[in-house]
Amino acid sequence: MSLAKVPLLLIAVAGSHITLTPPNPRVPANERPKDVSQTEKHFSALAHIYATMTKLSMCAGSIVEIAVLLALEWPTHPLSKMVFKALIPGPRELADRITISDTFIIGCILTAAGALGRISCYRTLGRLFTFEVTIRNDHKLVTQGPYAYVRHPSYTSGLLFTAGVTVCNASRGSWAKECGVLDTTAGRLGACVYWILFFLGLLAVITRMPEEDRLLRDRFGAEWDRWAKKVPYRLVPCVY
Repeated sequence: MSLAKVPLLLIAVAGSHITLTPPNPRVPANERPKDVSQTEKHFSALAHIYATMTKLSMCAGSIVEIAVLLALEWPTHPLSKMVFKALIPGPRELADRITISDTFIIGCILTAAGALGRISCYRTLGRLFTFEVTIRNDHKLVTQGPYAYVRHPSYTSGLLFTAGVTVCNASRGSWAKECGVLDTTAGRLGACVYWILFFLGLLAVITRMPEEDRLLRDRFGAEWDRWAKKVPYRLVPCVY
């Protein structure tokens, strides 16, 4: 059973790479719009650094759990003993509780759905998809693919992915939950960093959506109005 969980944990690792790796080069500061909030200016300037930090924090739990599962499979190997000593803050038997729970499966589904959604957005927008808010000189209003259902599907996908990874790492049967990691100082510190990054990302989503809508409306006028009337929801069809 232990090794059966490894491919599922790799979904979270791959999803983190897909979701938080910019598909296009960074937009230089002189090409970004000036008429945006200070919050957005700061976030665009730090977008790549933020994405890298978030990617590492989201991958960490899955990678560590994979290491523990591999150690369980080959417990007599010298490296396995090092893994148990470093990554299990208690009796080694705690690691035997790591398993595939129903909640973990739900987390995997959310993670995969979020990553696939991001891929769809990357392909639909092509070179127009950047981690910085910007309007290109040859910008086009993209209304097909996932953008035919909500106006900000990449954020929908990102939130789905984040929820999925959080569930995977904190659900019953996970390394963090079963091995008492969150009861240690290091575990609490790691969780604190994770949640700070999460809320910074959530703040960016909340503030960016109206900024992006305004910039696109200023650029495309009636064309954007027609699209917004046809696609009135920002994140979730028929909800918001």
